[in-house]
Amino acid sequence: MISNKTDYALRLLANLAQKRAQGLLPSRQIAEEEEIPLNFMPQIVSALVKKGWVESVRGPGGGVKLAVQPHQIAVSDVIDFFKELQVRHCLQKPDSCGRSDNCYLRRVLQKAEQEMIKVLQTTTIDDLLRPEF
Repeated sequence: MISNKTDYALRLLANLAQKRAQGLLPSRQIAEEEEIPLNFMPQIVSALVKKGWVESVRGPGGGVKLAVQPHQIAVSDVIDFFKELQVRHCLQKPDSCGRSDNCYLRRVLQKAEQEMIKVLQTTTIDDLLRPEF
């Protein structure tokens, strides 16, 4: 699972990538278009600015834009940045479950998680914009 914050960050980055030729875009506009609660936008934008993926300009005529090319940001990078990916809690912390040594699903879930991570590592923000993807 990924958190809402990670989902919103991915939506924001994809929106900025899609409209990168337009320059600075108002945060409010992106929030409306991507159905991101307005109260989350400052947190998300601030985090993405600190990471160096987004530029932000305040005041009249201000807004946000991508600071890097969309192919430079892997989906897994965004997820890792917000530390928000887990198929099952017990995969990362086997001691949290008394059944981990005898769990029927553990191996298959570990394999599924590894395959999912591979896909996320090779998928960029740019890829998200491709209809054939």
